[in-house]
Amino acid sequence: MRNSTIWSNYNLATRSTVRIANSASADISYSTIINAHSNSDTTDISCHNALETSIRNSIFISSNNEPGSFGCPNASITNSAGTGIPPNNGNFIIDNYGNPPFDDEHITELFLNPTGPSLEEIDLRLSARGATMLSNIAIRQQADLPFDIDGDPRPPVGSPDYPGADVP
Repeated sequence: MRNSTIWSNYNLATRSTVRIANSASADISYSTIINAHSNSDTTDISCHNALETSIRNSIFISSNNEPGSFGCPNASITNSAGTGIPPNNGNFIIDNYGNPPFDDEHITELFLNPTGPSLEEIDLRLSARGATMLSNIAIRQQADLPFDIDGDPRPPVGSPDYPGADVP
């Protein structure tokens, strides 16, 4: 999955926005995945006995900003930004600014219109604040697409870039 945006406010317990199934593999890059439901049993992504999961240059945000809320503990995650992801390999931890939970108000600061008011009006492009906070986290590689979700160009191979689907 690459150059993708996925938003969920699924209002049932123990659901994930993205689920990597048993014996499956996933390669996720330049994607923005938001779980806007604050139920403590939901996650932005989960892996259920997945064989291999590689995540690069992506944004993962869960309103459930609990430690370990990122549901793929064995995933290889590099140059990404998110809540609950490991703070190594060039990753940037988006926290709740010291006020749990990481709610719609905080998500709104990072994206243009992440909460609606309707599904058709959700816009997960980076806001000015999101662009400032998340610049230079991703690193473009040879196999990456040369453009973002809107067709805007990405920088040359090897250069710092924005994580997620949008280059502001």
